Amino acid sequence: MTSWERIQRRKQKGYEVSYRPDIMYAKLQKKHDQMVKDFGESHQLISIAIAVAKRVCDERGIFGNYRLGYICFAEEIAKLLQKFSGKALLIEADAIFMKYVMYGYDEEILRQVARELGIEVGRMLKQSLLEALEEAPTLRTPVVEQNPLDIKFEYDHEGKPIKATITDIETGKKKIIEFIYDAEGKLVDVKESRG
Repeated sequence: MTSWERIQRRKQKGYEVSYRPDIMYAKLQKKHDQMVKDFGESHQLISIAIAVAKRVCDERGIFGNYRLGYICFAEEIAKLLQKFSGKALLIEADAIFMKYVMYGYDEEILRQVARELGIEVGRMLKQSLLEALEEAPTLRTPVVEQNPLDIKFEYDHEGKPIKATITDIETGKKKIIEFIYDAEGKLVDVKESRG
């Protein structure tokens, strides 16, 4: 038996011991109560967020499928509240806010839903935009080089390209590409030559 096989056998025995049903049950039993509590809190917060979104939509006269986006926004904000805090929470909330604004949802309704869930969205975004606008006059636009190639096509009576002439403007070198078609009009060959 090679050393690699011995290592694999040891790992397998360790796995078998740690995942025996009587040991696994004890491990899961210890965590079960905490998992149930965490799931309940998470579900409760998401249910509250959905109720807030529905109430705001009712106040604003948004019915039917149009309210679904606002409900999804509220769910995402609720999940963020469970996962993040501080500046990270504000950054993530602004990103989600911008996603829904770009989807076409009303900014004011999104802000109201988030505000009622305890988050002010859009502030960091405005601050970042104001900083960028202040900095903009000092920035220079990068110089874009012009395309040094001149490309001309010749077409047949059916409108298919039959010849392309590519000229390097700086050096004057030419490259000619000819397109050859069969009787049915399918491209069968391409020939390149220097002009």
